[in-house]
Amino acid sequence: MNAEKRREEEAQGEEETNLTLFDFQMMGAKSLPSGRTGRSVVDFKTEEELRAALSAFTVSDDKKPPVVPRKADWLLPVPDPDAEKQTIDGELQRLLTLKSYLMLDAENDEAFDRLTREACELFNVPISLVTMVDLGRQFLFSKTGLEGDSRETPRSEAFCAHTILHRKNICVVPDAKLDDRFRDNKLVTGPPNLRFYAGASLISPEGMHRQRNESSFSASPMTFTTHNFSL
Repeated sequence: MNAEKRREEEAQGEEETNLTLFDFQMMGAKSLPSGRTGRSVVDFKTEEELRAALSAFTVSDDKKPPVVPRKADWLLPVPDPDAEKQTIDGELQRLLTLKSYLMLDAENDEAFDRLTREACELFNVPISLVTMVDLGRQFLFSKTGLEGDSRETPRSEAFCAHTILHRKNICVVPDAKLDDRFRDNKLVTGPPNLRFYAGASLISPEGMHRQRNESSFSASPMTFTTHNFSL
């Protein structure tokens, strides 16, 4: 067997392993519901099923993305020095708490829509969101200034996926094109061409789990400090 043929068979074997792993991760589901950009905690009936889905991948100790799994949607896609270490137990409890609020896929709430409109005016930014970081997607509970009808994005593209792990609960990115975590993000390299981001986590009443984020975006670099969040 020549070297080229052997490499092709090895690559095919790796692909089959990944697909089998993905099928297990999806707990038998062959496709996502229409319009869904990622998996949701609401798709899992029991805590055991959710833990099995999270446990399908290994969390590395050095905060680097896993090398083999390509569908580890709940892990940060790139290293983040400001993020706390992700663990299966921590993410499991966060998702279960999020699910208990019964807010995922809920209709728009005028109180939150008013909040995002006021945030745009207060911080002089064109986009403001209230989001919920789900298992494999980010649900946009309220949005102002973001075009289109979609109310979710893949978690791998969500700036707020970093914010819920930030040690200070606040994440400010003056210029995403100069930030290693976001420079290759599709929302930066293409429409809406985001440059500035500021987000703050909203802590659960138990004081343990970061579920939602209030965030502001701009297509232009901006100077922003944590003091602005006290306004």
